[in-house]
Amino acid sequence: MLQRPRRDPLLTVAMVLFTLGLVALAVAFGLFASGHRGLPLWLSLSIVLLPVGLAIGLVRSQRRAPGRSEPSQATTDDTEDNGHPDDGPTAENAEARAEQDRAAGRTPDGARTDGS
Repeated sequence: MLQRPRRDPLLTVAMVLFTLGLVALAVAFGLFASGHRGLPLWLSLSIVLLPVGLAIGLVRSQRRAPGRSEPSQATTDDTEDNGHPDDGPTAENAEARAEQDRAAGRTPDGARTDGS
């Protein structure tokens, strides 16, 4: 059965900070539209949570990007650069890969021999 991926607590914190900053920004716009000109200091400071949450979320998301994932988080559809599925280092698989390479006109290092 498929398991749910573990939640990243830092990403959750980033989403909460971003949401709180967004709510504070909406409240500030509402107060400004209703005629209030002097915003409370706590409201002005809480608006700063918006870019802080966004920055933390972006940095954390980049570090968890699929291309940079840890081996335990790799998908089952991993392929090598030469397009072969990664079935493991067995002799049968090595023979099958070599046959596919020969049929496709590739050298053992994955380069094509027909000049394309």
